[in-house]
Amino acid sequence: MERHKMFIWSYRRFAYLVLFVVAFCLTELGRYVYRPFVYERGLSDFGLADTIGNHLGAVTLVFFILFVIHATRVESYIVLGVVTLGYVVYEFAQRLLPGSTSDPKDMVASLIGGVIALLLLRLVEVGVRRRSAFKNSMQSDGATRRR
Repeated sequence: MERHKMFIWSYRRFAYLVLFVVAFCLTELGRYVYRPFVYERGLSDFGLADTIGNHLGAVTLVFFILFVIHATRVESYIVLGVVTLGYVVYEFAQRLLPGSTSDPKDMVASLIGGVIALLLLRLVEVGVRRRSAFKNSMQSDGATRRR
């Protein structure tokens, strides 16, 4: 990682930070509020309470890493793929570890979390492009007015 990138702020990096904080808060609310609520009442939520850590944990980790390394667009997609694949491989590896249990629902939840992160990443890219186009149009307007 290029050290100087750690100290630069941009719209993209700010978006990564916001998405990380939101995903982290939702993950913790899911674990400590939603899951006990569902379990205590015996509600059927199609396994969401069981897999909330995988759904949102993947999203949280992706945007935390992207924020820390101040990732470019290409680096963002690489991190997304590696994290999602890592979550799935970890779930699969639990089958081989003594005393661990692997749940296929967690593998699917990790993939869904990767897709959610991908959609959010695409939204960030749209925002970056729009912001860039707006800034360029404002600069060109300023140049024409000066003439």
